[in-house]
Amino acid sequence: MVAPDQFLPALEESGLIVPVGEWVIEQACRQNQVWLDAFPNRELLTTVNVSPRQLARPDFMERVLAIVGDVGMPPSRLCLEMTEGSVMRDIDAAWGMLRDAKEADIKLALDDFGTGYSSLSYLRRFNLDRAQDRPLVRGRHR
Repeated sequence: MVAPDQFLPALEESGLIVPVGEWVIEQACRQNQVWLDAFPNRELLTTVNVSPRQLARPDFMERVLAIVGDVGMPPSRLCLEMTEGSVMRDIDAAWGMLRDAKEADIKLALDDFGTGYSSLSYLRRFNLDRAQDRPLVRGRHR
């Protein structure tokens, strides 16, 4: 077994995170569609973490929408989760991508909210659906 904190940095550095990330989005969408077919009356939302490199690609949303369309999953069943730092790296590019996602009815979540550049104004500006706090460890924040 290899933990994510051991292989994700290597994928990010090499750029392989982009094709691996697309594969993960596709597999998550396919699984969501299987669950949606099996449980049509349930509100099922699949959340996928997105890397900074993926967000930085100009065709990122185009690829996500193509995957969702190919799978046949309603876009409203997908939530893209990114860290504050990845959004803040290139705020203009992130703003465009986030706006496109919202127009397509894809949900957005900000992971580790409050650990970096946090500002409640960004939650309003980006029209985020969720802000995830850091996980609790033994009853206290890490």
